[in-house]
Amino acid sequence: MTTASASAGTSSASSPETGGLDPATALATIRTQRQAVVVRSDLILIAWGLAWVVGYVSLALGAGQAVLGGCLMAAVIVTAVVVTLGARGIRGTTSRTGSVYGATWLAAMGLVTVLLGRAGTVLSDIGTEQAHELLRLLSSGIPCLVVGTIYMASAMLWEETALAWTGAWILAVTALATIVGTPAAWWVMAVLGGGGLLAVGLVQLAMRKAVR
Repeated sequence: MTTASASAGTSSASSPETGGLDPATALATIRTQRQAVVVRSDLILIAWGLAWVVGYVSLALGAGQAVLGGCLMAAVIVTAVVVTLGARGIRGTTSRTGSVYGATWLAAMGLVTVLLGRAGTVLSDIGTEQAHELLRLLSSGIPCLVVGTIYMASAMLWEETALAWTGAWILAVTALATIVGTPAAWWVMAVLGGGGLLAVGLVQLAMRKAVR
């Protein structure tokens, strides 16, 4: 009798927290909320494609790293805005996830900026051609490492297979460009990287309009 009373007390105490939902129902609710989030991956892909094409072509033509940095930061802002708008109107876990996701982009790229700034100071003081080559490759590779990794994580978070392939493509192209070395690396990143992202984004956009 004591056990039954304790069980009843535990059940009634836990009921307000769970809202009367068993774990399976709670998981189903979260999944439904995630499906309700419309993440416009086509817009994200187009933003990153344009950023890579403009940024890396500029590098190949002799412009400074600041152009690429500005393009990448613009793409980060577009990504954060698109995800935040996609989660608008959704409350609870999914809404918080969208907010944290957007903040992750800004925080990660902010750290990249700090790291590359410090690396630039150190390598510039060394002053050798090898040091400058390393700085150029780091300035390209580290942001792309962050982007590719977050994309692959996004595939699990939003259940978007296209994002997984996109993240893998970004990492593969960046690895190839690093192996090739500059200045050919910039054309690899612009054509294969930016061109690939832009092409996939435009295809997704066309398919989205066709469905409508």
